[in-house]
Amino acid sequence: MSSSSASARATLERTLKSAKGPALDEVASKKLLKAYGIPVSKEEIAQTATDAVKIARKIGFPVVAKVVSAEILHKSDIGGVVLNINSAAAVRKAFNDITARVKKLRNKPKLEGVLIAQQVKGELELVVGAALDAEMGPAVLFGTGGVDIELVKDVALAGAPLDASEARELIGRTRAGVKLRGYRGKPALHEASVVKALVGLSNMMADAGTRIASVDVNPFLVNARTGVAVDGLVVLNKSAAKSATGH
Repeated sequence: MSSSSASARATLERTLKSAKGPALDEVASKKLLKAYGIPVSKEEIAQTATDAVKIARKIGFPVVAKVVSAEILHKSDIGGVVLNINSAAAVRKAFNDITARVKKLRNKPKLEGVLIAQQVKGELELVVGAALDAEMGPAVLFGTGGVDIELVKDVALAGAPLDASEARELIGRTRAGVKLRGYRGKPALHEASVVKALVGLSNMMADAGTRIASVDVNPFLVNARTGVAVDGLVVLNKSAAKSATGH
């Protein structure tokens, strides 16, 4: 049984009811993650290059710029992510470059804006996520994240919902968990934030029933003090969502 709050469940229902495409964009995905207690990076969406500069100065450099579109699921594949931005001029250039690349795409995706986000320093890149598994039903996953996730293949699954003890057990089944708890003299990192994220994701899946097909948080960056969801993608099971809302 889910241990989520009433406000989290209300946010979930509003989000699913208003969703139009096959997936939530990054901004909507992260709002849902945050509602379920999963920490996210400081960020704000910009509609103009001038807005982007103002947001970057408010957040503090360095920042990251990312395309926001529910129709672009893999942002880096189209040049929709710019890292290590350290000046107002670089923010303007990143905003203009990203919008120009989107306009050149053949499928003409709808651009919601450009996300200007805090660039978080992490000691370890993890993946936390969830999916509707054919055998297990709603399940959460944990493992080594980053761009090499497919090569490393260090991921473990557990049924949802799960509690903190079960989340720690899931973490312990991976090589990422060994690194998280301190490896070869390195200090242990902030496991509590990972546990909180896994429990939150499991509650979200339990509350959604079959209306969410998958949740992908990669990377979830962790250091000695905290852990933060730097990216997030919620993919919907639209047929289930429509029947649940009567649409």
